[in-house]
Amino acid sequence: MAAAGSLVALVGCGGGGAGVSIPLGFEDLDQCPPRSIAVEDLPEIGEPGCDLVGSSLTFPDGVTLPVYAVGEVFSSWDSSAGDHEHLIVNWGVPGVAASTKDGDELLELWATSDEAQHLQREQAKIEGVRLE
Repeated sequence: MAAAGSLVALVGCGGGGAGVSIPLGFEDLDQCPPRSIAVEDLPEIGEPGCDLVGSSLTFPDGVTLPVYAVGEVFSSWDSSAGDHEHLIVNWGVPGVAASTKDGDELLELWATSDEAQHLQREQAKIEGVRLE
């Protein structure tokens, strides 16, 4: 089962509307040619210089999820694997970040840049996810 939520200026997955602001400049990005990317390869990409919308990310367990527009969150839960959730956020200029969590515990995090990783961690903190 998958769910997507659209958020224009803030990323957040809960009530109250609290979230991390999307860095400025995403409006000027051209779309990258869509491609399939293994999440483990995200750090090698670095800031892509374009919007990765339309691409897809493949997690180590074989789950492949789409990258949506800047500021949109896409997540997928696998109830057969406990309470595992895969999450992708398109942060715009710094690129994308993807993570896997089990309940409120962060299991793994991959990102195209240090800034995208930082933003994903900040959002996870707001959502009550344990990072260590």
